Amino acid sequence: MANYQSKKHYEQLNKYGWPVFSKAQTDNRLALCKQAICQGRKYVIRFKRWYNTELDIQKHAKLRTTSRQEFTEILEEINQFGWGGIYCQIEQAIEGGFYPFVRCSGNKPIDTGAIWIGTRHDFPLIYINNTVADWICPYTKSGNVMTEPFDTLPQVVQNWHRLSNRKLFPSLRLQPLPA
Repeated sequence: MANYQSKKHYEQLNKYGWPVFSKAQTDNRLALCKQAICQGRKYVIRFKRWYNTELDIQKHAKLRTTSRQEFTEILEEINQFGWGGIYCQIEQAIEGGFYPFVRCSGNKPIDTGAIWIGTRHDFPLIYINNTVADWICPYTKSGNVMTEPFDTLPQVVQNWHRLSNRKLFPSLRLQPLPA
């Protein structure tokens, strides 16, 4: 009889004792979020450097999904910090961390948003100020990546009838446009 031992997964912790993703896990999560937000190579997202240390990110991090309202309040508080137009690369994300970004077409900023990177047990959530993407998961139940809710505001208005169809987008709670 073979002796199968389960491999234990050890969490990586930062110097303050908070769980962090490995570089590969961070890259994978951000790549899937960028796939939803950027629609191929049409746009680029640049992460704002609003923090001085990891402790600043950890102070605002949430290890479980609470409510959209609370996430929005945290994002408003983060946006009050001056980031001075400095962008950064995320090497190792803190679990439950909020990462605000600017979506650009070339060097021209289009809109802003944020990614809640999630935890090992939760998918990431994305917020974009286009009136539709209000902390929604970029994945469908079948595991595909959604792109339409993360379009720019003019594209969202143009596709409102499709986005308000609950059969196609059950996670969105949009009112249909009056006929």
